[in-house]
Amino acid sequence: MTETEWLSRSQLVAMLKHVYRSGCSDRKLQLAAIAFCRHMSHLPLPVEWHETVARFEEWVEGVATAEQVISVRQRLEAIADQPLSADEPRFSERFFGYKAAVLLVDTGPGRQRRSERLFMVESVAFDANQVFGAGHERTTRVAHCRIVRDIFGNPFRPVTPEPSWLTSTVLALANGIYEEKAFDRMPILADALQDAGCNNPDILDHCREPNGVHTRGCWVVDLVLGKK
Repeated sequence: MTETEWLSRSQLVAMLKHVYRSGCSDRKLQLAAIAFCRHMSHLPLPVEWHETVARFEEWVEGVATAEQVISVRQRLEAIADQPLSADEPRFSERFFGYKAAVLLVDTGPGRQRRSERLFMVESVAFDANQVFGAGHERTTRVAHCRIVRDIFGNPFRPVTPEPSWLTSTVLALANGIYEEKAFDRMPILADALQDAGCNNPDILDHCREPNGVHTRGCWVVDLVLGKK
């Protein structure tokens, strides 16, 4: 994959494989899968789906325990084959993307090889793309590629933050954005970084992009907070 392809094309699987081969962290891959799942949130998914995704994110971030994730996953599995109504098919047939998410919630270090984690992230993206259906496949794929760019940035132009950028104001803003998912504050973070001497166009443009896509794991926020 070239830099031009990364920035301009919607080759989701190729993009995921590129960052995987570049040595990205499991955390980043898992946060991408979570963002793909959240992109389906407008669908009439059961509360157990949303709980599973939320607990999985908490587990990835070291907040939830393995037992909590297993518990909510089991509740989701329990309803997977139940009809939603007499006129509707089973949940697992209507929203088969759930299966990839459930499998991805694999608690315990080392339970999956990294290649398996990559496969499951790709599966979540594929199934979410299929669930949208009815001519929306390309729209969904484009949205997922924007999520990947938000989480991984431009791997062809890695950025190392200058210590002088990391003022108390910058750190406080980034931490608030991260903890509260307050991505509407990204332009404010750009202003604070610029005031601290940052003139990197990739960082500033990403923060200020109109209608930009941002999610937990955003590369700029992670860069400031030192998260991998």
